[in-house]
Amino acid sequence: KHDSAATDDYIGGADRFVKLFRSQSHILRCKQVVAEVVLSRMPDTAKHVERYMDEAMALEDVLCEKLQNLPCSDFEGLLHPVFQEDEWKLVLMGGVLGVFIGCLQWKFLGA
Repeated sequence: KHDSAATDDYIGGADRFVKLFRSQSHILRCKQVVAEVVLSRMPDTAKHVERYMDEAMALEDVLCEKLQNLPCSDFEGLLHPVFQEDEWKLVLMGGVLGVFIGCLQWKFLGA
């Protein structure tokens, strides 16, 4: 869709002359070739854009700075939803380990 519009924009006012010498099917094939070339070069281009965005926005540095300045209670509030789903597993495991260690102490240290 966009590659077709971009090709039309590139041809611009010369479209009448192009249509005199080339058929509509040839022009459509040219648009398809343009689209294929653009898509084949996209991964390499995206790497450059990603590197530029990292440098320009310095997102990692900004996040590090903001997290370091975050109060402990706010940081805990940030992490809590992540672990909340599995919190019951942690409580259960703590209980099981507590009973196990208690039994070992009772057996080897005596009651």
